[in-house]
Amino acid sequence: LDVGAGTGIATRLLHGRGARVIAVEPSQGMADQLRAVSPQIPVVRGVGDELPCHDASADLVTYAQAFHWTDPERSV
Repeated sequence: LDVGAGTGIATRLLHGRGARVIAVEPSQGMADQLRAVSPQIPVVRGVGDELPCHDASADLVTYAQAFHWTDPERSV
């Protein structure tokens, strides 16, 4: 999961290295831009404080530049 994926800069880098990436983005505008540029990468709406995924459903969770938007007591 790439949380706070924005327009997908880090998401595309992870995908380009062979990772199966799901982008998690709260902003509809950013998610739309990511989908337009990288339609092959799934995007779900969500925030880092409450991920829209089941426990143990991802091998890695990244916050390339978005962790500062979370409440650490909830997100960690």
